[in-house]
Amino acid sequence: MKSNRVAGHRIRVHRLNLGLSPEQFGWQIGVSGMTVRRIEAGHNLRTRTAFLIAQSMACPVVDLWPMSTRSAVVA
Repeated sequence: MKSNRVAGHRIRVHRLNLGLSPEQFGWQIGVSGMTVRRIEAGHNLRTRTAFLIAQSMACPVVDLWPMSTRSAVVA
């Protein structure tokens, strides 16, 4: 899915800006380095992991995905 690739790219850029390897970043958020690599490659991102990554990025979890892929909320 395109939105997962965009999220993976954003996460990879964040990790590289921190100067961390996938293993180091994974250890920091509580997942394996392999999990980080899979996410960065565009594989599905579990809800718990998304929240951990967003917390490390100091952003809301919805900011991991581009605006164009978010569903509109109707009041």
